[in-house]
Amino acid sequence: MCGARRSRVDAWKYPTSKSASLDVTKRHLKGLTYGEIHPESWEMVLRLLKLLKDDILLDVGSGTGKVVIQTAIRSKIKRCIGIELIAGRHNVAVRALGGLQQTMPEIAGKITFINGDALTVDFPDATVVFIANHIFELQLNCDIFDKLRGLANLRAVVCMRPPCSRHREACRVRGLPCVYFYANFELAFEVPCQVSWASGAKLFVYKRRTLP
Repeated sequence: MCGARRSRVDAWKYPTSKSASLDVTKRHLKGLTYGEIHPESWEMVLRLLKLLKDDILLDVGSGTGKVVIQTAIRSKIKRCIGIELIAGRHNVAVRALGGLQQTMPEIAGKITFINGDALTVDFPDATVVFIANHIFELQLNCDIFDKLRGLANLRAVVCMRPPCSRHREACRVRGLPCVYFYANFELAFEVPCQVSWASGAKLFVYKRRTLP
């Protein structure tokens, strides 16, 4: 039938199209849990990031894996890694990955999900980091950004909460991680996003001032 929608089977054949990638994401991960970004909003971020074939995405607080899976489908990125503390959400992501292994093995091969504490798990050599830090306590937020210092090839950071909400001279005196971060990264974009728990949320996209 002329103008008919592609079937789900057809969608798997065109994984790089926007409509297909959203269909695949929703097929394996139905609904949104508390604190997740709508796939349409992450699609906008992907356009801004302009991911490269050698990039490695690390999602800190990856939940049920939607951002990781969507990124793997929608880009030619080298690897996508998600770290999630809550076992139940991690298990959903692993099941979704199992489905991808059956239908899109080349995409699934890019993806790794880790169940653990981001402060104790060694960060892979990520070039782009997404931090789902909307409910992180102040100290945890500081500790995560402090750990980013160890990523020598990091070129971009996407977060839902800036590294410091009141960055000032006192931060330098106290030796806070935000001093190093703001010295090396600048805010490239601030974009609205749809999330599953509130309205008016934003994503902050920082890029390294001088690429490594």
